[in-house]
Amino acid sequence: MVTFGDMMCLLMCFFVLLVAFSEMDIQRYRMIAGSMKMAFGVQREFRGMDVPKGVTLLASEFSKGKPAHSPKPLEKKNTTPDGLQESEAGKTDHDTARTEDIEVDTERIVEVLAEEVESGLVHVEGLDDRIVIRIDENGIFSPGSATVNPSFRDLIKQLGLVLEDMMGTIAVGGHTDETPIKSTRFRSNWELSSSRAVSVIHVLLEETELAPYRLVSQGFADSRPLVPNDTPENRELNRRVEISVLRGMDDSNLD
Repeated sequence: MVTFGDMMCLLMCFFVLLVAFSEMDIQRYRMIAGSMKMAFGVQREFRGMDVPKGVTLLASEFSKGKPAHSPKPLEKKNTTPDGLQESEAGKTDHDTARTEDIEVDTERIVEVLAEEVESGLVHVEGLDDRIVIRIDENGIFSPGSATVNPSFRDLIKQLGLVLEDMMGTIAVGGHTDETPIKSTRFRSNWELSSSRAVSVIHVLLEETELAPYRLVSQGFADSRPLVPNDTPENRELNRRVEISVLRGMDDSNLD
């Protein structure tokens, strides 16, 4: 009687635990019922080479292992500077589309400024993430001045009208040669190059309808020469204004 009573108490505790852990899941109920059937002596077949091993019911049915229905792994995504997400497969397609757009827009700029491009005054180059329009400084500014000559306002206006329909940030950068400036207005070539970039931006805002938030001014002085500053001809090439149309970049990556 003592043994029988002890066994009944253990069975009662066992079923109380089952009720406490139950989630009214039919599939799990069937799994537990099967485990109980094996625990109460139903014969199981073991392969001759296997060593019979004990099975703990609570460890197999209520362990903290992987859930029965694991969620589908999320696809790896990248975050773009614009805050959008795209898959690895879509990234290549996006880059290809951007390159094609840059090529089309570069051809449009060359067509509008065909005369200036042929004369060598303007150089247009399409890169992977931007379009660079390089205007030689010779003529657009007087020596030591940051005021755009009136004869070049029409050129900047034509360029601005084309850029109105194009997407991207428009960065205007001024460049000088390494010759130190001697002026009471500008302390160095840094101020001169920055002021020239701002002057071009003012012309764009006055002559076109470009949104101000799209424009960025940059002054590089002589820090980014195209060619060595060892001859008068090379210094003339390094004195320039570059207007870059940036695609897929934020202001922190302007360079």
